[in-house]
Amino acid sequence: MRKRFYLFLSIAILLIVISLFWGYHNYKKVNSLIQTNRELIETIRELSSQKEKKSERDYISHLVLRTIDGVEFDLKRNEKPILLVFLNTGCKTCIDSLFRTYYEVEDLVKQNVINLIGVGMENEEMLKIFRKRINLPIQYSQDLFARIHKAFQIKSSPSFVLIGKNGKIELKADVFSFEEEFTNLKKIILRAVNDKRGSIYN
Repeated sequence: MRKRFYLFLSIAILLIVISLFWGYHNYKKVNSLIQTNRELIETIRELSSQKEKKSERDYISHLVLRTIDGVEFDLKRNEKPILLVFLNTGCKTCIDSLFRTYYEVEDLVKQNVINLIGVGMENEEMLKIFRKRINLPIQYSQDLFARIHKAFQIKSSPSFVLIGKNGKIELKADVFSFEEEFTNLKKIILRAVNDKRGSIYN
């Protein structure tokens, strides 16, 4: 009788152990699935956020740029493409990039197909001295309080932004990524010139 009791007890304990093990195993699987689900939701949210940010960057909202000569450009409704070169007047790389960019699109500037504008955070007097020193026939805009820099999220100099005539951002690059686009710069500009689509903000 006692042997049978111990046998039943042993079976009961074994079943409890198996049940606990199986429950713990299932618990881990459920937790793993929950974690995977959370990561998937987070990934979807991140991709959705990136898509929204990209959409926001594709076109600009109302933004007026004023040159040191008093000429105003409505970057949302400009009549022809504008290539902005964000620079620091004391930066040799910025100066080299400005010269290189100008000579690459010189014919388009002279034909009045595109506006090439240097954007600096220095005061107006320094930009005028800089213009006289490097002697390039382009326009300059003072961005003393970084309003234009912030609008395009510019983090370093030199940086480049090409805005199509319909307000579309055709190109945004820093000095490193710009190298990849440089050989196709004129093609990108001409594509922007021939773009007949209206701004999504109209």
